[in-house]
Amino acid sequence: MKMKFFLLSFIALLTIVGCEQNASLSPRISRFIASEHILKIDGKETLSRGVKELLYEEQNLHNKDLWGEGAFSSNINPAYIPENNPKFPLPYYLVPEEDANFLFANSLDPRVADQLVMKISGKKHYKLFVHPESEAHYDFLHASYNYIGPEQTEFFASPTSSYRSLVVWNRNNGERKPFIAKVSLDKNVIGSIDRLVSENEVERSVANQKVFDRIGEKKLNSLNLKIFPESAGLTVAKAHPGAPEKLGGQIIREIPDEVVRGEKKWLSFSALMSPNKKPAPLIMDVIKRSGLSSYDFFKMYMIDSYLEMYEEISLKNGINFEPHSQNLVFETTNDLKPTGKWVLRDFGGVWPDIFTMAKNNGPVDVYMETASALKYKLRGGRANYISSYVFFYKRQIFDMMLAEVAKYDSTLTPVQVQTLKNTIDTKYTKMINAYLGLSLKTAPNMTDYKRIEEMVIAQTELDGKTSKKEIKDSENLKTFIENKKSRKEWVELSAKNGKSEFYLTDHGLYEISNKKITGLALFSRDELEEYNANDKMLTNFKMHTVETPDKTGCLGIVTAFFARIIK
Repeated sequence: MKMKFFLLSFIALLTIVGCEQNASLSPRISRFIASEHILKIDGKETLSRGVKELLYEEQNLHNKDLWGEGAFSSNINPAYIPENNPKFPLPYYLVPEEDANFLFANSLDPRVADQLVMKISGKKHYKLFVHPESEAHYDFLHASYNYIGPEQTEFFASPTSSYRSLVVWNRNNGERKPFIAKVSLDKNVIGSIDRLVSENEVERSVANQKVFDRIGEKKLNSLNLKIFPESAGLTVAKAHPGAPEKLGGQIIREIPDEVVRGEKKWLSFSALMSPNKKPAPLIMDVIKRSGLSSYDFFKMYMIDSYLEMYEEISLKNGINFEPHSQNLVFETTNDLKPTGKWVLRDFGGVWPDIFTMAKNNGPVDVYMETASALKYKLRGGRANYISSYVFFYKRQIFDMMLAEVAKYDSTLTPVQVQTLKNTIDTKYTKMINAYLGLSLKTAPNMTDYKRIEEMVIAQTELDGKTSKKEIKDSENLKTFIENKKSRKEWVELSAKNGKSEFYLTDHGLYEISNKKITGLALFSRDELEEYNANDKMLTNFKMHTVETPDKTGCLGIVTAFFARIIK
């Protein structure tokens, strides 16, 4: 009996590894203990020079202690933290297509896509990757799905600067393109922040990728912006007995070819300013290769170039992001000369401002796929212009790196340091005043930025050029709004100040009080189709529109009065 089981297991192993895209599995193989297979990065991995350098910069230079010792403490096994350079076989469950919620953008690289699926007896299954530290978390799936353990899997993995974002490569075939899998880790960081990848984050990340795709690579390049694509995600759709309350899924992040080939370096700011690089942080080499003084480098790149990109992508296109020292990345050539390009990663931290996006004819319809205010953080997206600068860029990148550079460059005087801080504050304040209708005299800071965010939300108005139809307050309207709220599709903005008016636009329903937007619901895909098929109107509202006379004055009023009588 034992020999028979061994033979079946061996045949299954050969089938998976040797013919991974169209395998016929034998009965399920017993579970292995993945943690027994941990190794160290040794330079012999079947990875390109570019990916090996990316791993080195992420693991060895990215410095968490800049925030103070233990600032990012976690209960993860120390053997798996990036600084210890681990590599390990990456197990996975094979989730049948009908049990999976696999999301993807059309831009998903086929060289990555075909590594995410397997056919078993002609039936498609998706690979749900399991970090060794989360093996017990997913153990309930073992009774339902095939588990491809560490001795069978074709994949090896090693963490980036994040515990749960893993560079993944095929250990049997060096021609396969590596990618990054952001997996669920049932461990905590900073005490209570769990590292599970929620369903909302998966959907938000892939939706944001679709928005970047709609803008287009050519346009993004013209804005001096590049991205780490987050082009696919997976969650388990089927309910299972014994499942934890929060299960978690995964996000697939691509590594662009120019980085894989080592033509470009994408360096996080934590890596750039890290004191781990001796005798001086990497940013000092980058400044030297730029041919500029430290002062001029900060003026050209960290102030002018960054704020130009920020103005275009955020203030004009409504795409807000969290530019902290891990997720905002700086591009250089392989010999560290700046290219002038900025790179964004982690689209779970991208919050759309749909008001600005709609005003400028942006791809609001992408967020109609689920229309969820909760999943897409639509309220926070309206105000995130402030925390994006104050809490993230200014505090966690600009000020911190400026202080580090000043330690190593004696020509950068305290007066110049203060001048640079004043310059970026002044330029940023002028921008947000112009775009957000504020009248701030000084830049927001850590003591008042939340109050200013609420100020932005409270004075949001519907753009005068927006085509709209007024809807009467009716039972149908109340039911529509109640349903939107129950599905978490209603965005509450400012408090009501007087009577509410309701307007239907090409992308959703607005509630307005005293000219200020107090609430909004995007259409769902079905509602958008109904709206377009019914002469830009929802069926339930057809008898409840408020007509606006084309003419003004007495003649217009009389004409409108008789028009209503005739109807």
